[in-house]
Amino acid sequence: MTAIPGGYLGAFEPVEVMTDYAVGVIGAGGRGRLHARRFARIDSCTVLACADLELSRAEQLAADVDLPEDAVFTDYREMLEEINIDVLCVPTPPAVRAAIVIDCARRADLDAIHCEKPMASTWGDCRRMTQECRRRGIQLTFTHQLRYSNAVEEASAVVDNGVLGELTRVEMRRSNLLEAGIHQVDLCSHFTGNVPASWVIGQVDYREQETYRGTNIEGQTLGHWQYDNGIHGLAATGRGSDLVEPHVRLIGEEGTLDVQFSHDDFDGTRVLLRTGGEETVVFQGERGPAITRTLEDVLCCIGSDEEPRVVANNVFVANELIFGVYESSRRHGGVEFPLTVDDDPLQSMIETGEIYVE
Repeated sequence: MTAIPGGYLGAFEPVEVMTDYAVGVIGAGGRGRLHARRFARIDSCTVLACADLELSRAEQLAADVDLPEDAVFTDYREMLEEINIDVLCVPTPPAVRAAIVIDCARRADLDAIHCEKPMASTWGDCRRMTQECRRRGIQLTFTHQLRYSNAVEEASAVVDNGVLGELTRVEMRRSNLLEAGIHQVDLCSHFTGNVPASWVIGQVDYREQETYRGTNIEGQTLGHWQYDNGIHGLAATGRGSDLVEPHVRLIGEEGTLDVQFSHDDFDGTRVLLRTGGEETVVFQGERGPAITRTLEDVLCCIGSDEEPRVVANNVFVANELIFGVYESSRRHGGVEFPLTVDDDPLQSMIETGEIYVE
């Protein structure tokens, strides 16, 4: 069996950041409080203010990070007027996020905006928020923390050191695409070099109605695509998702690599290599401080020639694939990229009755 070179654990070591960035948080719910606490632990930044439509939520976040009363707002516009913010964190629901990001990019002299996933609830909003931040030189990033997890670091070492040979296919499974599975679709992009996809064909089912923070998500998906570098992708969600055994499977000419995480029906996080008729556990253990690593990378790359792993240009690929699967289902055929629709095809099909709803 081919020996596995040393892994990547510990390879992510952000350089020391001399600037003390002022952080503001818009959206003080559960994820907002989580991000605020993580930012507050990083030496190179200080959480200075927060805003939420519900004052009680904003006050809870303020208590978490010791914000004074005059740093708590119910209108983010007032926050930007009164507090000089360098880095804005926007963990709001996806349906309202793009409008807030675009408005803040135009209102304030920001260095960076960091958001929750998915990018937005429509493909047009994904494009507009990315374009607006790029136009104004604002670093736009999203919380795809699994890119920084211990398991992915070790899996990346296997791929980069050629143990699998040439990568030919990536596969993923989860309960749905846009909420849970977007992490796995994004990891498929990570392992294939963040190159755009050329085309996608897929079908979705919405008989079991479900929403995520106000956005409809499908109950079952089967999708197939190809990246510009020739690597194929396969997605299975909901009923029948056990077509793909682990959360992410990487298939190369010399073997396969399974990456699974400690959620859904899995007991633990593990990376399993199959090559030469043998199985080797490459990694088994905790995910590590993935969210903290994400935020450190975001801060370290501000104003530098380096881009964070979770920069919009990289995350864009997964979001386009998911909306592309929905559009393929609406068209009853394949979709070529770049995707040109403006809406959320799944939402549109539900509203027009084009998709069956029990």
